[in-house]
Amino acid sequence: MEILEEMTEKEQKTMFISAYMNLQRVKVSEDKDKEIRNQERELKAKLEALGVVVDDLKIE
Repeated sequence: MEILEEMTEKEQKTMFISAYMNLQRVKVSEDKDKEIRNQERELKAKLEALGVVVDDLKIE
């Protein structure tokens, strides 16, 4: 039995608002590299909680 899970429109809006706010945080941060690392840690934890391995998702 296949279970199809889709995001509701409200969930999508919430996700994009968060992404936009995170970008704003980077723009105003005094230590942009630190802010980027913090956001990367948060996203990595969320993805891993969903079973997504991010180790191979690095751009060089």
